[in-house]
Amino acid sequence: MGSRCSRIDEIQCRVSGVRLVSFALMLLTLWSLYDAAKRRAPIYWYFLLVLGFPIGAIFYVAWTKLQGFDPVERQLEIADKLEREHAYSNAARVFASILEIQPSRPRALHGHARCAIELGETQRALDLYDRLMRVDPRYRDYTAALEYAEVLSRNGRAEDAADLMKGMVRESAKPNHRLALAHYLTLSGQPSAARSALESFLADNPPEPWRQRAEKLLEETQSS
Repeated sequence: MGSRCSRIDEIQCRVSGVRLVSFALMLLTLWSLYDAAKRRAPIYWYFLLVLGFPIGAIFYVAWTKLQGFDPVERQLEIADKLEREHAYSNAARVFASILEIQPSRPRALHGHARCAIELGETQRALDLYDRLMRVDPRYRDYTAALEYAEVLSRNGRAEDAADLMKGMVRESAKPNHRLALAHYLTLSGQPSAARSALESFLADNPPEPWRQRAEKLLEETQSS
């Protein structure tokens, strides 16, 4: 009887240990997600952390440790913090100093471009976005490319914005990319091309609310 009880106790201890380890790994994953958001880590880390539980968190911790050997990582964190605090001039100076060391650093190019927009330095922003597109056109899951297209359009270069979106659609035909293409085609005086793009999109039976947005854009192109 005593032997049986000791085995039961041993099993219970093991189960408790497994639960404790699982809880610790869950906490590590949650921390990793928070840290990734703060660092503005590449989008693939979020998928790895969620879908690759718990191995993803272990890899993430190893990656952050490696980042500690990066000579400009701390400066990037400072610049990002300054930008979040709307200290755009100071943030821009830090981003610029980083680009002197690493001219092709995507995070610095993107941050500096956003700061330049806030400071009214449109041409500088366009130059920085152009450099970023040459280095990594997919940066932050194409967010930077969409920002670049909007800046181009606002500065009388809607046709260039449409050309940029054409390349994006060929590579990643997401609903927002295809609607953005139609939008910039319309703004650049190409309503027939915009209608064709929208009709093709609607023929693929997109889900709501993308269908409603496409139908609204289509009405606008027909009235233009």
